[in-house]
Amino acid sequence: MAIEMIKSLKEHFTYEELSKILNINESILCRYVRGDILPSLSQSQYIANSLRNSKFIRDFIFKKVKVYEDGFVDLSEIYEDPSILKVTVYLLFSIIPQEFNKILTPSVNGLPFAILFSQITRSKIIISKKYMDSRYIQYTDEIIEERNALITKMYIRKDSIRKGDKILIIDDVMRTGKTLSTLVSLVNKQKGIVVGAGLIVCLGNEWKRVLPDNFKVFTLIKM
Repeated sequence: MAIEMIKSLKEHFTYEELSKILNINESILCRYVRGDILPSLSQSQYIANSLRNSKFIRDFIFKKVKVYEDGFVDLSEIYEDPSILKVTVYLLFSIIPQEFNKILTPSVNGLPFAILFSQITRSKIIISKKYMDSRYIQYTDEIIEERNALITKMYIRKDSIRKGDKILIIDDVMRTGKTLSTLVSLVNKQKGIVVGAGLIVCLGNEWKRVLPDNFKVFTLIKM
């Protein structure tokens, strides 16, 4: 993960800039990227922690997020650039304890982040949709109240979650918490255990009113 983060950041920063962030010689960073040498476990942990706690890197990601007057949060600059997407997901991964065996994400905006996250953690991914793919497949459903009091449903396959499965929810943006709360209800109906949620952006505090006080939310950007 440490090497992949450096490789991805190298597409946007010079070795000199990365050297100042990590306090590691430029030539050493270059050899890491080329694959000539590998960092030790302690060095890898140091690199990951330094990047995770770097205001410079967080500001870089933050500048890729655009919020429009109608409330739409645009993360296209992140998920359309593979290198930035990797850095973002690795940073999110670095703040989430590995206490899960499956990942649940709502279709469609959270998919780019959840798919890469599942590859990193080698966890099965479950996709919740607002429709059923086939009448021959059994689903668990839950009602969700959308904006303007529009009532719809969210579905997950009944064979996707077994009793006792530890589920981490991954999504791009959380505003009201309604989607997240609905996903939690779907998991509970199938006797799974939601260990928390990883978000790229959390807006405001409205979501706190619909989620339990002890619910674990891990987010990169709070707005």
